Amino acid sequence: MRYGRQYFRQVSGNRRDFAVSPFPQGVIAFSRILDSHEILDIANAAVQDRFEGEVIVDSDLNKGDGTLQLLVSNVPQFTPPGFLRTAPQGTVLVQELDGSVTSGPARVLPVTLQPLEVQILRR
Repeated sequence: MRYGRQYFRQVSGNRRDFAVSPFPQGVIAFSRILDSHEILDIANAAVQDRFEGEVIVDSDLNKGDGTLQLLVSNVPQFTPPGFLRTAPQGTVLVQELDGSVTSGPARVLPVTLQPLEVQILRR
């Protein structure tokens, strides 16, 4: 994870509204991309609440069916990620980093994180 471009990723708790860490105690996600490889890091900073939601991933690198492989979790009772899906245009609102809002399409990955859990995933 030392090399490559880094991108903050928008997350959603309701499968519709995506933004960078829109939750009070914070869920943060970012990708490192080098050539055709994406490594996704996602962390739940909440002390008591688990996070069930989705995170946006690179649509060009994650075109096929399937999921991302969980490489590392810091908790013993982790939940592996769900299956990738494409949210069609008009079904999501994505708060972009420049302040604009787009409406998809978006390639998303369902994730569940325990309180204070960090997961590192790859395709």
